Amino acid sequence: MINDRYSIIEKIGEGRSRVFSCSDKFNPENKFAIKILSFTSDDDELKSFTDEYELLRKFDHPNIINVFSKGKILVLDDFTKREFHISENDIYFVMEYVEGVNIDELSTIKNENIFLAILDQLSSVLYYLHQSNYIYFDLKPENILIVNQPKRPMVKLIDFGLSSYLPDLEDNFAKGTAEFIAPEILRNQKPDHRSDLYSLGILLYKIAYGKFPFSTADELEIYHAHLEKKFEYPACRYSHKIVSVIQKLLEKIPDSRYNSSLAYYKDLDRPITYETKLNFINIFQIISREKVKEKLNKFLSPENDSNVLFIAGEKGSGKSEILESLNREYSNSVLINISSFVKSKNFWQQLFNKLIYSDFLYSKIDESLEQYISIHIDDKSQNLLNELKSIFAKISKKSEFILLIDDLENTTPRIIELLNEIIPILQANKIKIILSKNITEEKLFNNIDNISEILLEPFNDEEITKIVDKSFQSDFPKDKLLQ
Repeated sequence: MINDRYSIIEKIGEGRSRVFSCSDKFNPENKFAIKILSFTSDDDELKSFTDEYELLRKFDHPNIINVFSKGKILVLDDFTKREFHISENDIYFVMEYVEGVNIDELSTIKNENIFLAILDQLSSVLYYLHQSNYIYFDLKPENILIVNQPKRPMVKLIDFGLSSYLPDLEDNFAKGTAEFIAPEILRNQKPDHRSDLYSLGILLYKIAYGKFPFSTADELEIYHAHLEKKFEYPACRYSHKIVSVIQKLLEKIPDSRYNSSLAYYKDLDRPITYETKLNFINIFQIISREKVKEKLNKFLSPENDSNVLFIAGEKGSGKSEILESLNREYSNSVLINISSFVKSKNFWQQLFNKLIYSDFLYSKIDESLEQYISIHIDDKSQNLLNELKSIFAKISKKSEFILLIDDLENTTPRIIELLNEIIPILQANKIKIILSKNITEEKLFNNIDNISEILLEPFNDEEITKIVDKSFQSDFPKDKLLQ
């Protein structure tokens, strides 16, 4: 078991990192996937792994895999270590478990209607990324799972290790898999979203013809084919319209390709469905709220006596993102997302698991306290309050950490009641607590003094302009959107 929570079932994938199916002690009815990277990986790999989690946390699209939590492996049983070659200090993140097959292994894709239904979903997710200034850069069969559903197959994009925010790309960017890489990347030209469209063309070609448009396994010869070879397009199992679309996607010059993953719908005589349009919500970039940041830094400074801070704002005003950014910036912070915790049958056990297995705190917690928690903490216990007070008092004396609690409005009256009694204990031990709440929420705590509050004001015109500029690709009609 990993960190007294996740139990590995079997390995389901391997690349730059390894992916296993697993169970979660606090959510036993569901199966999850856990992605693990060795702590011995180089700095670039470790950063890429963390960046992938942060990206996936931002995304909200039905064809993109969901992520739930990340951490470091601090405790590991001997069987898991020996059987799966996992080590303490490896890093991981937990994500949605998807039971499917790679796109090129789906037998029914030979049916043109199935093929087009899958293309619809690929087009939708690529448009979602591209209009928001992200490039996927790794479109290939291994990264596209197809889940068989009663009405139609469902696409899930699963690996975002190479995905990048376009404005941040360096001029010498060169990433991708040899068989799918776009010619402009090989020419050391700065790529854009049309590089993904070339990769899509290679993918569709392989599905249509059962092979690549080049007959070599030599990497240098593959690169030469991308740059120079004139690909052939004989008749195949699909209609001429599909072949023509593939041909245009595989143009060597980006300007000769389609300009978006929706532009070829016209050539396919295919409507863009209402369901597809629902998924065009943008991935808005977060801009720094300098005044808010100043107030947070002042609150977190040792000179400040206040221990409890509310971040209040309308739904969607960025409260969660502020807490996430604090969690990334302060290594001695623990972030508790109330919504996901309340769904668990053991709220307080899950909270203590998160606290104890934090990298900065674990080495300071003795084994007897862990055992005490596992034995005494039962969310239905009549003596729960006294047990919680005792444990929080012991933990807070070990380290002056920062407790971040998000989504407080979705908790239960019972949890609020208990927090009312526990927070004063944390205050007495100089633990800083930052909580988010909706602006309309009434006073939540009655027993707590010395509470500060930051109100998130609506964005002004300058901030809105900055958000739109950062969040949409260059050819999007930003002026109309601002109006």
